[in-house]
Amino acid sequence: MDTLHTPWDFNVGTQQFVAHDHSQSLRYQFDCLNEIGMGGPLRGPCLWVMPDGKEVQIHANCGGPPVWQQQGNYVAISIWKFSWLTSWTTQIGVLEPASKQLILFKKSFKALHLKQFDGCLITGVDSPIYLPEALQFDTSVATIERIIQL
Repeated sequence: MDTLHTPWDFNVGTQQFVAHDHSQSLRYQFDCLNEIGMGGPLRGPCLWVMPDGKEVQIHANCGGPPVWQQQGNYVAISIWKFSWLTSWTTQIGVLEPASKQLILFKKSFKALHLKQFDGCLITGVDSPIYLPEALQFDTSVATIERIIQL
């Protein structure tokens, strides 16, 4: 099993970017990645490589690394969002390949390090460097902010 990378250090050379059935994957545009702030987590465009090889941009401000659901082909990814009131925050997005939708959940976090996606539960750490908090995010009861058709 590959070692999970962090929001500060992730690359496409790991299995985290490939679905468990190897039919699809995610690909970051590494030449477009930027730090949120000096020394901060990375963000940038992430592409979904569909089973037919076609690539579709998931979002322009994706964090990483992603986590694929253990039972299926859903994938959770952090999405960075800017507000003049709170600066940069991140929220959880779940890509549903069958419907070609990205579901963005309303709850905001400081900096996400997603580690596992099992059933409806996404686990990881919020703010892994400064005052870390364990993350247990249940997508079945979480409030959806919006759904983006890809």
